[in-house]
Amino acid sequence: SATGTFDNANVGTGKTVTLVETNAGDDVGNYTITDQGSTTANITAKALTVTADDGSATYGTAFSVGAGSSAFTSSGLENSETIGSITIASDDGATNTSSAGTYDIVPSAATGGTFTASNYSITYANGTLTVNPKALTVTANDGSATYGTAFSVGAGSSAFTSSGLENSETIGTITIASDDGATNTSSVGTYNIVPSAATDGTFTASNYNITYANGTLTVAAKDLTITANNGSATYGTAFSVGAGSSAFTSSGLEN
Repeated sequence: SATGTFDNANVGTGKTVTLVETNAGDDVGNYTITDQGSTTANITAKALTVTADDGSATYGTAFSVGAGSSAFTSSGLENSETIGSITIASDDGATNTSSAGTYDIVPSAATGGTFTASNYSITYANGTLTVNPKALTVTANDGSATYGTAFSVGAGSSAFTSSGLENSETIGTITIASDDGATNTSSVGTYNIVPSAATDGTFTASNYNITYANGTLTVAAKDLTITANNGSATYGTAFSVGAGSSAFTSSGLEN
C-alpha cells in the first residue's frame, strides 16, 4: 500500500504526489521491491458561493454596501480561509437610490483575505436592495378673506409649502378639497384648507410617503354702513321715523 502527499493544496493538473509505500505479506522477502516514489494527480477547484447581503435605504439617501465581510456571506471556504472584500456592480439602485423599489445588489471580484481565488469555482449570487419611499409633508398655506369675497387658494406653489423633497425636485400643483370656507366665504370664522393630490413638477409621487397638512382660512367680517334716512316734519306734528327699510339705507351687504 502507499500514501500520497501533494506538495501543496492549490488547484492544478499533473501535480506531483510524493508516495510513501508499505510492503508486507507472506512472500515479501522473496522480492526486491523498488518503490515508485511519486506520481501525478489533479486538484480541482472547489465550489464557493459568494452572496451579496440584502440592504435597505430611503429614497434620496446613499446606500452603503458595507465594508469587507459586512457586504456579503460565503459558503464553501476551506481551512478557515477568508475573503477580504467584493466589488458591487453599478446596478441601478445598488450604489444609489434613484427611485423607490427593489434592485439587485450584484457582487463580483472576491479578493483579499486569506483565500486563493484560483482554488475555487466561484458563483456570485445577487442580494436585494429595497429603497423605501421618503416622508414628504405638503402643507396648505394659510389664507384670509373678507366675508362675501371669493377666496383664491393660489396657483402652483403659492398654494402650499413642502418639506422632504430630494434632489431639488418640485411639486407643481395640489388639489384643495371643498371644505366649507376653503373655496368660498359663506360665513365669518375659521376653516380648514384641505390639500391633497400633489402632482406635476419634477417629483415622482411613488418615491414619497406623502402627509397632507391643513392650512387655516380666516374669514373676516365685512364693513357694513347703515345710514338713517333724512326726514321732515311741521312744528307740532309728530315725526315718524318710518318702518323697515324706509327708515334707513345700507352700504356693504352681500349676496
